[in-house]
Amino acid sequence: MSELTLSIENVGGIDSVDCTLTDELNVVTGPNSSNKTSFLEAVAFGLGRSTVPIKNDAETARVELSLDGETVVRTATQTGHGLEIDGEGWIDDPEDIELFEQFACLFEFSTVRSAVRNDENFEDVLKGPMDIDALEAERERKIVEKNELATEIESQANVEEQIAARKRELETKRETAVELEAALDDLRDKQREITDDEEFEELQETRSQLVTRREDYRTQIENYEDAIDRLADQIADIEAELEEARETVSEYDAESLESEKASIRDDLDEITNRLDILQSVLTANREMQSSAYTGVLGQQHGLTGDTITCWACGNEATAEEFDETVADLTELIEADKERRAEYEPRLREINEQIDAVDEARRRVETLESKKRSLEEQLEDRRDSLETNREQIEALEAEIESTEEQLTRKEAEQENETSDLTDEIESTRVELHSVQTDIERLESTIDDLEADREERERNRERIESLRDEIHTLTERIENLEQRLQTQFNEAMDELIELLEYEAIERVWLDGNFDLIVAREEDGVTRQDTIHNLSESEREMVGLVLALAGYIAYDVADAVPILVIDTLGAFDAERATGLLEYFTDESPLLITALLPDNEAVLAQSDLEYDSVNPKQLTP
Repeated sequence: MSELTLSIENVGGIDSVDCTLTDELNVVTGPNSSNKTSFLEAVAFGLGRSTVPIKNDAETARVELSLDGETVVRTATQTGHGLEIDGEGWIDDPEDIELFEQFACLFEFSTVRSAVRNDENFEDVLKGPMDIDALEAERERKIVEKNELATEIESQANVEEQIAARKRELETKRETAVELEAALDDLRDKQREITDDEEFEELQETRSQLVTRREDYRTQIENYEDAIDRLADQIADIEAELEEARETVSEYDAESLESEKASIRDDLDEITNRLDILQSVLTANREMQSSAYTGVLGQQHGLTGDTITCWACGNEATAEEFDETVADLTELIEADKERRAEYEPRLREINEQIDAVDEARRRVETLESKKRSLEEQLEDRRDSLETNREQIEALEAEIESTEEQLTRKEAEQENETSDLTDEIESTRVELHSVQTDIERLESTIDDLEADREERERNRERIESLRDEIHTLTERIENLEQRLQTQFNEAMDELIELLEYEAIERVWLDGNFDLIVAREEDGVTRQDTIHNLSESEREMVGLVLALAGYIAYDVADAVPILVIDTLGAFDAERATGLLEYFTDESPLLITALLPDNEAVLAQSDLEYDSVNPKQLTP
């Protein structure tokens, strides 16, 4: 038994409802305006229906549905472009959703019920899932294909005769080709006997070797000429670089730079030595002045000022005089540092110029060496070029002499073989023509045999199409017959169950028209749906939808049948209908007014009752 759990928010008039249904039959009860239909619409939306009413004071409706261990959550939001739905329903296949909406979601204005109620065409709706039109279109395509294949087979009726004729012609051509090949071999043997001259072959071999050597020399000459051009270009480039390097060397007087550099070095050494001495004296005086032991060296305090005995010469001097001496030493040191700083930029400049001269000299030596090497290579290439040209001249004379001898020999042979050559050429052309005919005939036979195979495949395809057309025809007829039979059986049962005294029978004829048999004054007459009462039309519409539910095995896609608006039936007949429908579906949910539920409660049917108003917090 299936268990259905629902959580509903803002659907129709429902604020919030949570419940679980476990019985095969579930009745949504309550007076009018108690949200019974809203509850059923929430169930249908959770299962996969494409519409749901949103509560007036809310923007989004939400349904959470759990069935057979699978839970789905769907929301619907009203936007300026229509209803925006988020989340998949419990039924996710589009074809199954269509079956559910047409045959298992039986609201007041469902398609089948409305068509029967309003005496409209319901045949297309009832037969839609069978896709009869598609099946008939497929059958028509197969019939057209079968007829086209039959026409093609008819056009290939003489293919066997054509193959036999082409094979006979091919055999004759092959025999002719064998004869022509033998004749051509004989003619060529005769020609070889005439032209088989060892002296002539030796002359040809000699000419071939001479021509080969001449081509080798020509190739070498081209290579030497290219090498000479490249070497000349390289020498020109090197001469330009040499000129630039020599100009760099001539820009500077290297001896003057070295002399000036030595002079600056001497001055810097003198300044450095003097700085070392002055710095040592200055440092010693500062250390003695700041030492804690100056008194031991002769510091005395008098009325006219302090005196200090010089630690170097032993003479006495005032502290001020010592300070002046320290200041003088400092000035001398700073002056020497400035002189040294003035020399350093010039020394760097001289070093850079000397380095540039040295680099330019090295570059001159390298380039001159490279130039000499290239000039030697150039001279070698020119000598080799001249040698090859002389050798070619000698070869040209030999080739000319050999060709003159060959020409004489060929003239002698031509006189002997001219007639034989014409015969060989004629035979060769005839053989080529026959070989071309053989290739054409072989290709034609291949094509004809392919046509024969295609013809056999077409015959097999025609037989297959006949079976497929027959199967489609039976399928179309069986589908319609099954639906018609199920409806008529269900209607017969319900007419007997509901005990409509004025109606003896309602059925679908072979054209899917609804026929009503009514009894009036003891006479049974056929009537139309239009003349039935409202409850009778509602009953027929529900049974017609149920026939579709059974015919298309909707319970396999979703084991829930939702029925709304049984108000057209009295309580006893509504109970009978529910009893009938409960047997056809694993789980049925319907809406009843309290009076009808009271009658249902007195029956043997077990059901679960749900009141949306009482469930709303």
